[in-house]
Amino acid sequence: MGTLSPEHQGLITQLCRVRQTETRILWSYSLSDKTIKIWLQETSDDLDMRQLVDELTSAQAALTDQLRSHHEDALRQQAYRDAVQEHVTVQLEESLESLAASALRASDLETLSEDLRRQLEVKTAESQQHAQRAAEAEEHTRSLAEQRDAQAIHSQKSSK
Repeated sequence: MGTLSPEHQGLITQLCRVRQTETRILWSYSLSDKTIKIWLQETSDDLDMRQLVDELTSAQAALTDQLRSHHEDALRQQAYRDAVQEHVTVQLEESLESLAASALRASDLETLSEDLRRQLEVKTAESQQHAQRAAEAEEHTRSLAEQRDAQAIHSQKSSK
């Protein structure tokens, strides 16, 4: 016969009475007749076997319902976990795509920024050249004006 474990691992779901027979032994003795008598009394509880079978069947049905309920709960929880996992996966994929697009945009922006910096350098150099030419032209214009003024003065002196 196997050993019985001292306790359940979880909560007890239901108790079921089983047929019990109780034996009581009573010893009596008498000094007057010098005899010992043994009195034996067996009693059993009032449950009959049909009631016991009904209780066991009811307990089995209750356990089956509980197992079915737990199984359905487990399936619902698994479906919920699957839905959450799918949702998180979609969000991660969208985030990765957005991040990749941002990285491409950042790379494009760097390239564009570098192109604009080069163009600015070229335009700055051109502007400096134009400013230098304008200064040279202004100097040349002043020189020409001075020559004209000198000629005008020289012409006035020659005409007198």
